[in-house]
Amino acid sequence: MGVRYRHTFMRGSLSPYAFVGAGWAFGTVKASITGSLKYAGFSACVGPGAVYAFGGNFRVSAELFGSFGSATWEQKPFGNSTGDEFNPGLLGGTLNLGLAWGALK
Repeated sequence: MGVRYRHTFMRGSLSPYAFVGAGWAFGTVKASITGSLKYAGFSACVGPGAVYAFGGNFRVSAELFGSFGSATWEQKPFGNSTGDEFNPGLLGGTLNLGLAWGALK
């Protein structure tokens, strides 16, 4: 569960933007080796992106993002684990294709 804010710097056929977000994760992971493990934690993300509009209603976008946070398992996940904490951070990118409908502004 989380929120994300996106600021578009200029609108046109190419629209660059930046975003920030925050989230809270909680749940259960089930596996035959470990049984049922509960976890809870938070993360935050930040990154730039751009959307290119073409062919009327089609959009293609690209984003780079960095995410960092902290989470804990209810118990140690494995016998050889050194603790119950883990870092859900990552660096990545996405390429998206979209279709917009309705009145475009």
